[in-house]
Amino acid sequence: MRHSILIFFLLCVFTSLLNAQWVKITVPTTADLTSIHFINDDIGWISCSDGKVLKTTDGGNSWISYSTGLNRRLQTIQFLNENVGWVAGNNSALAKSTDGGLTWTPQTIGISTIISSMFFIDEMNGFLSCAGLNESACLAKTTNGGASWQTYGSENWPWLISMYFTSGQTGYAVGGAGYVLKTTNFGTNWNIQIVGDQNLEDVTFSDEFTGWVVGHSGKILKTANGGGSWINQSTNTSQALYSVDFKNNDIGITVGHYGAALATFDGGTTWQSFSLETNRRLLQVLFTPSAAWIVGDYGSCYKQANTNLYISNISSNEILTVGTQK
Repeated sequence: MRHSILIFFLLCVFTSLLNAQWVKITVPTTADLTSIHFINDDIGWISCSDGKVLKTTDGGNSWISYSTGLNRRLQTIQFLNENVGWVAGNNSALAKSTDGGLTWTPQTIGISTIISSMFFIDEMNGFLSCAGLNESACLAKTTNGGASWQTYGSENWPWLISMYFTSGQTGYAVGGAGYVLKTTNFGTNWNIQIVGDQNLEDVTFSDEFTGWVVGHSGKILKTANGGGSWINQSTNTSQALYSVDFKNNDIGITVGHYGAALATFDGGTTWQSFSLETNRRLLQVLFTPSAAWIVGDYGSCYKQANTNLYISNISSNEILTVGTQK
């Protein structure tokens, strides 16, 4: 009986997560929204395909557009706090802001490339992943806040599309042809795994051991041992998946081509499609402390509040509760 009640409540919570209202957010552009980053529930930025950056300070109720001066398609944006952040994209576009995105100072990595993603560990130390010279992949590393960059890679690497660090020393990069790269010494060395033949588009971790990668043909893989092994997870889509994010070890969302959107409440054991009523590419999903965001082509921007649904199993004789996490 208790088992049936538990299943019933889990289904109710999962249904609530999928069906909770997604609100389409109006932004002052019709450019593609390529990347989104928040430092809390209120303050966030979006990078755009026209080289501009959008900023909100009220949780997305209003947005202001700022020029970066790059005039390139931007692919990725990250802020470490209210003031310091970077944006990067095509044709080696790279700039840093120290005033919350109001003004931007160009930086250079010294090669012609598409910068596809970045991950700054702190204000001094950060990495870029990209397609480098002659279409080969490269990584770039800074230890002085982007004033200078060391680039390195291999002609045997495919394009590297996304990266994520779980600590100051340990990080992952993923890209074409099923490649997963891992470093445990701040990028000095990278070990290569090939986890299939599908191009991989994004990687995220919910803790130092538990992570996911997503890619083409609905590919989702999970690791529970820090990348030692990767297990395929089943989905009901064949669309390319471009982004994945997890709120914790259980609740996650992935989005992709032709409006593909899927959610899980059990760490990816099951994935359920949900609809945003669009056929545009959805390029990134992001959880903030109490909301979820999805951005994509032609100014597509969606927000879902109340993502804190949970189920609590207090003890062996507990009363099961479903509510909002405090």
